[in-house]
Amino acid sequence: MRMDQTAMLTAEEIVNEWPERELGDIFREYGEEPQWKRAAHEIVAYRRKEKIKTRLRAITEIKNSMGKG
Repeated sequence: MRMDQTAMLTAEEIVNEWPERELGDIFREYGEEPQWKRAAHEIVAYRRKEKIKTRLRAITEIKNSMGKG
């Protein structure tokens, strides 16, 4: 999961390693998601079971957590 091939940090690292609060900040600030806390919580809960490896999986988990899937 990397749009900019020259970037050191990948989206895969962010969704699999960053703390719940920091994920929530991204969803709130950049995604303007009103349920940002819930989305971040569900991502962290999911990654405890299985690593998120693709954009589709990340999007699917976020949508499912929000009841939008």
